[in-house]
Amino acid sequence: MVYVGNSLLQVPGIPEKVETYAKNSGYQFISHSYLLSGGTLAKSLERAELLDEMKQDLLNADVLVLQEYGDHYETTYEDICKFVQLCGEDTEVYYYMTEFDYDNVLLKKIAFDERVHLIPAVAMVEIATIDMGYEYDQMLKPGDYHPSQTYAHLCGLFTFSAISGQKCVDYPLTENDMILKYMKGETLEEKKAFFEEMYGLVDPMTWYYEEAVKNWE
Repeated sequence: MVYVGNSLLQVPGIPEKVETYAKNSGYQFISHSYLLSGGTLAKSLERAELLDEMKQDLLNADVLVLQEYGDHYETTYEDICKFVQLCGEDTEVYYYMTEFDYDNVLLKKIAFDERVHLIPAVAMVEIATIDMGYEYDQMLKPGDYHPSQTYAHLCGLFTFSAISGQKCVDYPLTENDMILKYMKGETLEEKKAFFEEMYGLVDPMTWYYEEAVKNWE
């Protein structure tokens, strides 16, 4: 797997979280991260032209996850397409949506592109905060806009699920799993029940979100 983006993936450690959830589920995800703090996809394309190792990793990647800095830029979709061209024909390409991704035109272009799929992490956060009682501040580092470890674990499992096709509720949860630290409840049974309730809401969204975007006005 190759990740290209910035500190919104780097600070919470999303690649490492995805690797952990993959390993716990019997998968082996090996990550190569090219995360440029404050960087845009356009800047990362410039970087790819200079780094032979990055070019080779992109070409060999089974999965590529792209993430933009802040809101979209005029060339974001074109930059995504350029990254697709740097990959092999069988590479699965994903665009990781943060809370800053709210441009419907851009998202519809991605949704209709057969080579690129959406990982709507922002929708995972909305379910956690609106439906499951998390405070939005819990999704952020104290005094910062970067994602917290609560966000990282919730969205790390969600990202693994979106890529692997394994439902979140089918994750082989154990009593020592780190994600339980971030579940609501006093007892292990309450935390497990909370996990199942939340991801029971999340899992269907994983599959229909991209189709829903195609019908946005």
